[in-house]
Amino acid sequence: MPVQVSYPGVYVTEAPGSTNAISGVTTADTGFVDVFLRGPAGMPVRITDFGQFTSVFGGLSRKSRASYGIYQFFLNGGATAWVVRVAGPKAVGATLKLTGFGLVASGPGTWANYLQAAMQNNGTGFDLVIREVAAPGASNQGVVATEVYRGLSLDPDDPNFVTTVLATQSMLAAIDGSVALGQPSTTPAPTPSAAQSITSSANMYNAASASFAAFAGGVDDLTTSPDQIGMAGDSGTGTAATGVYLFDSIAPFVVNLLCLPMMSTFDSSAWASAYANACSYCEPRRVFLLVDVPNSWDDDNEMTQLKNVQAWFEGANSEPVTNSTDHAAVYYPRLSIPDPLGNGLPMKTENSGTLAGLYARTDGARGVWKAPAGTLATLNGVLAPLAKIGDIDNGTLNELGINVIRSRPVIGTVAWGARTVRGADMLASEWKYVNVRRLALYIEQSLLQGTAWAVFEPNDEPLWSSLRLSIGSFMNGLYKQGAFAGSSAKDAYFVQCDATTTTSVDQQLGRVNVSVGFAPLYPAEFVVLTISQIQS
Repeated sequence: MPVQVSYPGVYVTEAPGSTNAISGVTTADTGFVDVFLRGPAGMPVRITDFGQFTSVFGGLSRKSRASYGIYQFFLNGGATAWVVRVAGPKAVGATLKLTGFGLVASGPGTWANYLQAAMQNNGTGFDLVIREVAAPGASNQGVVATEVYRGLSLDPDDPNFVTTVLATQSMLAAIDGSVALGQPSTTPAPTPSAAQSITSSANMYNAASASFAAFAGGVDDLTTSPDQIGMAGDSGTGTAATGVYLFDSIAPFVVNLLCLPMMSTFDSSAWASAYANACSYCEPRRVFLLVDVPNSWDDDNEMTQLKNVQAWFEGANSEPVTNSTDHAAVYYPRLSIPDPLGNGLPMKTENSGTLAGLYARTDGARGVWKAPAGTLATLNGVLAPLAKIGDIDNGTLNELGINVIRSRPVIGTVAWGARTVRGADMLASEWKYVNVRRLALYIEQSLLQGTAWAVFEPNDEPLWSSLRLSIGSFMNGLYKQGAFAGSSAKDAYFVQCDATTTTSVDQQLGRVNVSVGFAPLYPAEFVVLTISQIQS
């Protein structure tokens, strides 16, 4: 603001900087949707290691394909996973009625039958303790998780309204909407006396405490179906988002990669429906899908498997996979890993979680512009691919845009391809390679978030100049890291925002147009050595 001068002397003021620095978004935060043994359902949960996943969602289960995918994700270098738990149609959440309200577990299943709760009036409201016990009636060590809420109210206008507090803070339970608030329970839970404070250690961590009542009625259902991939919410009809569409709620965070291992269990028609739904979600949100092939091929011999994957990819019985999106990649075959639940014996599993971990590891070590393939792209925790692919068959699949996983002597199991599903030679797509596609998505998402400050600014040269400077600084930073081809910055990228991109008509319509281009680094898929003799 202008300085108000009144006396002779020196006045100091601060002026805003001319550059709005753009920070790059994440590149390998990965979304998983599947059934799990326990945990909150219908909400994305940020998971940063497998121990946390085990604590929240129950760890590995052979009926949960994504549980093994998440295990492999962290084993191969993954750092952040966003997990959405879905449930089969017969799953039921455990409930408990207290005086004045009812509670329902945050997610369905028998795990919630080990939840307990106690409430106690405190003069201005009531205190509530929700806990999980390893074995009801056991010793003090039986309490494995505890949530304490003080000063709650049944008044919807109170900032400590119990429904709002539990909805935003609890990982164990929520208010049961089927029980009217304020109505006394027909079977009220024990009400401890004031001398027996439910928040005291003697009560809270004593699994045998008589102050607590147990949840009951939880039923498991770990079956999967294409409907669980999800659908978008509709505010007009009041329809809530489900499945992958729940990831929209994590803004300003984003999901960069999507893994749906459950798809491998679907038949051909269900798989096609789930794949189309996943692609519809990914493309407008700049998410890259790692596709799992049907597990029904595992029982066929290797020659039949190769024919199956070619026919499936080319759309022998349905629309070709390549017609859907370039925001996806297919890897073949599936993998054999040592099963932690089976004393390390081999088990067959999907590869998307393993590849997502590899993507994250490569991004961290080299950058998103490096193709996640080659001799350094080893797959940790893998015994072998389920089919041995030779050079000739590898070439056939590579020409179709199918990335092969191979065992290499000494090196181990590696990703030996880096093409998108639009990477078939005959398609001649500019988004043929995974690293080129993902680099573009990274730039787009970073600029989308990093230029929000420009909205409603005066649309003229000062704004255009600021945009050129901000975006140019971001692109130059990538160039210095080796993200682009070209011997100089002008050969590597350009940023244009001036009267040629934004005409007077655009200005009248409230538009400012910025043109950004870059020279991608294509992977050296084929290294050709020519050797000749020279005469002495």
